[in-house]
Amino acid sequence: MEIDKAALIALILEGLNERLDALCQSARAAYDSATHEESKAEDKYDTRGLEASYLAGAQAKRTKELEDAIGRYTALKPRPFGEEDPIALSALITVDTGKKEYIYFIGPEAGGMQFSLDGAVITVITPRSPLGKELVGRYLDDEFELTRGDALCTYEIVGLA
Repeated sequence: MEIDKAALIALILEGLNERLDALCQSARAAYDSATHEESKAEDKYDTRGLEASYLAGAQAKRTKELEDAIGRYTALKPRPFGEEDPIALSALITVDTGKKEYIYFIGPEAGGMQFSLDGAVITVITPRSPLGKELVGRYLDDEFELTRGDALCTYEIVGLA
């Protein structure tokens, strides 16, 4: 199965931009709440304004993280991987656990996002994730074990693009 990495990156960017838009709307509402006249403390136990300002600050930080992720994906130039290439950023990997096959895309950010493309479900992982750390530098047909929860899972790399 041939998956178009450029189309996958476009889907990732679309998802990140949707998250950013929603967060910006929420951040504006939190800022308005924090600075609204009704948020002024009525007594020393009234922390509504303080809580709203903490929320606004956290949302501003998350907004910056999303903007950085969008920038990294915009600059990402996916490359093809051959059978002899080590796994690295922009690799599309299929692993077999013996029970099921999974398809992963190693991206610079946005780990955990899932997309359906060309009839396949693809999960984004980063090199910083436990699975990403195990995959980066490995080769097609390599096997490795990784603990997931209380279980030890065996993985075989059966596809690389």
